[in-house]
Amino acid sequence: MQSLGITYKQKLLQTDKQQILYKGQKINHLLSKNEQKILLLLLKKDNSLVSYDEIADSLWGISNFKSLWAINKTIHRLKTKLICLGFMAKNCLIT
Repeated sequence: MQSLGITYKQKLLQTDKQQILYKGQKINHLLSKNEQKILLLLLKKDNSLVSYDEIADSLWGISNFKSLWAINKTIHRLKTKLICLGFMAKNCLIT
């Protein structure tokens, strides 16, 4: 695909069933269950906005329980791990 003179050869993040691949390597073991659920939802909704309600429903099912704090913290941890995997240059250690 080419757009505005930029060639996109491959997406860095992909899914294969419930496996999350970064540059073709499985990374599920590096992510918590909730981080995996959020990332799978975001990848599924590629180029679309995802609401807090959609994220909450994917984490806890359709219920009245919704914790914006828990969602924000999980997304922050997910973002940090993705940065450490190579989205940005930083010195990181993922355990």
